Amino acid sequence: MVRICLQVEKQRALGAEREDSEAYLLDFVRAAGAVALQERGRRAFLAAYERRMAQEVTHPRYGYQLSYRRVLAVQARLLARTVQGELATYPSFRTR
Repeated sequence: MVRICLQVEKQRALGAEREDSEAYLLDFVRAAGAVALQERGRRAFLAAYERRMAQEVTHPRYGYQLSYRRVLAVQARLLARTVQGELATYPSFRTR
């Protein structure tokens, strides 16, 4: 078993306190040339992923607040409209 300390999430908002802003200790298992997360690591990763998907950002094209989960749906629709020829260029979304 290889223990690796990964920093999953840092504080992003000024003054915001989160109990998970430090780091998670994720456990990895090596077997048969592959690497897999143990249950504790999977739970930590999925919890961080869900928090990120719920986080709200301002969409650059529309200017309103929506979650990253909703951004994925909006971007999929914009891509479909671009492929169908309704939009001349695909309006990309960048997080940084």
